[in-house]
Amino acid sequence: MTVHEWLRAGGVDIADGVELTPATCSPPGARSGRYSDPLIDRYHAEQERRYGSRSGEELDEERLREYADAERIAKELCRRDTRTFSVPIDGRGAMYAPPGVSRRVWRWEDDLLGGELMDGGLTVDRQVLARNPWTRQILVSGIVTILRRDHERRGDGDTVWYRARDAEPHEAARVLCAEATWEEDPDQRRALDEVAKEKLIELRATHRIREK
Repeated sequence: MTVHEWLRAGGVDIADGVELTPATCSPPGARSGRYSDPLIDRYHAEQERRYGSRSGEELDEERLREYADAERIAKELCRRDTRTFSVPIDGRGAMYAPPGVSRRVWRWEDDLLGGELMDGGLTVDRQVLARNPWTRQILVSGIVTILRRDHERRGDGDTVWYRARDAEPHEAARVLCAEATWEEDPDQRRALDEVAKEKLIELRATHRIREK
């Protein structure tokens, strides 16, 4: 059996002698050009390659459009060359964390890098809350701004993964002020208030530099 025959047996419409490229080796539904919107077209091709035709049913165009719109919004929420990373959110509100909202998140990271960050993210108000000496992992928290759902990562149970970036000073200040409001320990509340004030001072200094 030739490569072309093997591809045809798998449902790929390809003639003998045709150059083997990602496009010609993909099933018809996974090829580009089905939708005029390039982002929707790309998401459709990716899902077709990953999940197949779902027993002959058409993929949900409305959901593909949501993915594409979310990616556009995510780009608007990021400055040029902003580092993004994946974070898990579980429990109440995990299924829908709207783009642009800032919140504290928690995740386990490998503690094998000698103090280096796992992916360069989760640096704002970063706290190491626990260590697991058996797996050499640390449980860390930080303040991020949600960009969009991370469709490359599947959640487990009620956990949903999102693409995020580190929160900017004014975004982090809002989260810290909210945490201070619900903090019962007066000393801890004052400490959170001071951190929030520092973030706001940092924000004003950043704006002055930009204005110059």
